[in-house]
Amino acid sequence: MAEVMDTQTQTLEETLNKTDLGHVFYENRRLFLGFIVLILLGALSWAGWSKYQESVAQERSLQVFTFQQKVWEEAKTGKMSPEEFMTKFKALNKDLKSSSLMAPLVLEMSKHFLDKGSLEASMLVLEDAVGAKTHPVFAYFIKSQKMVILEKNKDLKAALAIAQELKDTKDNIFPAKALLHLGRLHLLNGDKEKAKSEWQNLVATYPNDEEAKMAKIYLSENL
Repeated sequence: MAEVMDTQTQTLEETLNKTDLGHVFYENRRLFLGFIVLILLGALSWAGWSKYQESVAQERSLQVFTFQQKVWEEAKTGKMSPEEFMTKFKALNKDLKSSSLMAPLVLEMSKHFLDKGSLEASMLVLEDAVGAKTHPVFAYFIKSQKMVILEKNKDLKAALAIAQELKDTKDNIFPAKALLHLGRLHLLNGDKEKAKSEWQNLVATYPNDEEAKMAKIYLSENL
């Protein structure tokens, strides 16, 4: 009976020291407890950050929706002048304008002004949407749209520079398309040899892409 009582009254130190692992834990108990506290604090911080990010995303979604309904719809239907629209667009938060949430609307607005023949307004929308946090895919489409505007504006040198940039982009999502446009712009600029080189590269590298078929047509008709 006395032996049982002794076992029950053993201290934490005596209990842990019965095994090597327990001894190590006891000797470094402050370190282990500190580590556990750090894990708990990290988990709480992550939960708080995730909640904050969710809140920011919801707020931005609402801002984009409000701008689309109250500003863009009026500008698109002619109830608001392009100048007034640009003033309101520029007043938006820079991070919001360059966010992925805004991407489809920015491209729609730019195309609308482009179709209306307002090349300056179309370009201004794109340039004002570029920010430090612009997603690479969004940035790619912005550059592609800029290239179209510059070509329409007869600025082939600037359009070629963007086409070359699109081709050289590390995470190029449409490599065949970039080669096709680069060759086409070289041809418009009077450099048939560079155009031929880009299209041949396209056909050899992406033979099954739709752009390769277009490149073959360009090669047969122009070179």
